[in-house]
Parts: sequence; structure tokens; C-alpha cells
Amino acid sequence: MKKVFVVVTLLFSLFLPLSHCSAADWCPLFSNEYSKFYVDRNTGKWDKKELRVKLKNVKADGDYELINLAVWYGSVDSIFLKNEAVAVYDKNGRYVKTTSDKDWQLVKPNTVGQFIALTLFHIYQEGFKKANNIPW
Repeated sequence: MKKVFVVVTLLFSLFLPLSHCSAADWCPLFSNEYSKFYVDRNTGKWDKKELRVKLKNVKADGDYELINLAVWYGSVDSIFLKNEAVAVYDKNGRYVKTTSDKDWQLVKPNTVGQFIALTLFHIYQEGFKKANNIPW
């Protein structure tokens, strides 16, 4: 029985680091007195000018949202966002609801949305270059 326990423990310890590789790597993105936004650096997939990324929005009261965000970049003045899925949780981690946007929303200049979109572009610009065959 001890041998079985030792073998199971060894197998578990070998595969534990692999499970950590798929965990979210939350990096601070933006904060103000109402919210703190984080980006999962393990996400960020490009399809030409469209970026898909996962965000976490922790509100001042402790409630939080996990957001699957799509961002379409035409130019600095032509950026569109779509929340493909937003899972809302209370401060105790209990699921509340899921929402999503049907349509793309134009990002207005000098807003939090524009700041987040441009920061995400900066973080994932290498992927943009590869997706669009840009050599620089």
C-alpha cells in the first residue's frame, strides 16, 4: 500500500507543474477608484486586425467580472470593442450571471476604453505583426 501511495504522489508531483502552465497569468492593466483591470497574458490571439483577449475587472466593492473581449483595430480613431462574454461574480466568488454584446461598440477618444485598447495593442503588437505579415 505504501508503494502505491508513493507512486501516486510522484505522478501527482510530476504533473502538478504542467497544470500551472495553463493557469491565468493576470497582469495589471488599468485602475481607478472604481475598478482594477487585469489582462491574462496567456491569452491574446490575433486574426488580422482583431484581437481576442481575457480580462478581469475587480470592482471597488469586491465583485468582479471575467471578460472575453474582442478588439478590432482600424486606426487610433477607429477601434471597436465587443464583450463576447462577461461572467459576473460577487465578492465571495459566487457566480451571478453572464452577459454579452451582440454588436461592436466604437471606442470614443480619450476614454478608459481607448486607453485599454491601445495598451492591449502595445502588449500584443508582436502577434499583430505576425498575423498581418508585417516584417518590422
